Amino acid sequence: MRKSTSILMTCLLLLGVVGSARGELVAYYSFDDGTATDVTGGHDGVITNATASSDAPTVGGTGSLDFNGSAYVDVTKTGWWNDTTFADGFTVSFWVKSTSTAYCVPFASHSANLIDVGLFQPKRYGWFAGDGTTNGSTTYGWQAELLGKPMNGLNDGQWHQYAFTYDRATQTVGSYVDGALVEGGVAGNANAGISFAETGSSGSVFCIGADPRGHGSRTVGKIDEVAIFNKGLSAAQVNVMYTDGVTAVPEPSTIALILCGLAMLAWRRWR
Repeated sequence: MRKSTSILMTCLLLLGVVGSARGELVAYYSFDDGTATDVTGGHDGVITNATASSDAPTVGGTGSLDFNGSAYVDVTKTGWWNDTTFADGFTVSFWVKSTSTAYCVPFASHSANLIDVGLFQPKRYGWFAGDGTTNGSTTYGWQAELLGKPMNGLNDGQWHQYAFTYDRATQTVGSYVDGALVEGGVAGNANAGISFAETGSSGSVFCIGADPRGHGSRTVGKIDEVAIFNKGLSAAQVNVMYTDGVTAVPEPSTIALILCGLAMLAWRRWR
């Protein structure tokens, strides 16, 4: 009886620890069916001018969306994009295939701190979080262009994965390309933190393929597998998404159940 109680307590502890370590997938757009349906449910996007394509990365299912320079996807305000959802942090991951040499914004939010993922083709890439009013580094709580790196041919017409992470506890950010950490650490004014409170008049909490403020800086190319987590994922977890896809990153409950199962098997052998 005591052993079974101990096993139960261990499982409950694992559920808490693993859940805290990984976070949840809170929005996922596979674009496989040519729509902007959130696979996790509840946060569907509205497509403007983007068209369905059968072209997709190896781990990207059966389709993507093609953005022709006049296209974007808006995800409207629904009360979920806030500091409660992202209390522990944030990760966004997506794939882009492009030959464009123009600046583009594959993903940007319109929250209290603008979160802006930009590809400065062909020179560099980076992500930013600021007050949403001025592009100068002095007003930005974070200036992640400091994490920018040369594109090195990433606008080569091939699929490339980009991921950007933010861990609130450590106030650190990370920039990833094709599953590998390019640069990370504390960026900008760490005291400011990042706020996800909905604000502004754009009508969307984030936009895929353009900047939600007037829908400028539009992407020319294909975008696929847009995934948002409510925690800064580890380098290993980002790499799993790159090699095996978004759904290969297990939910905390799945990990905990596996560990509990192993614990129960071990207990049965000890009996």
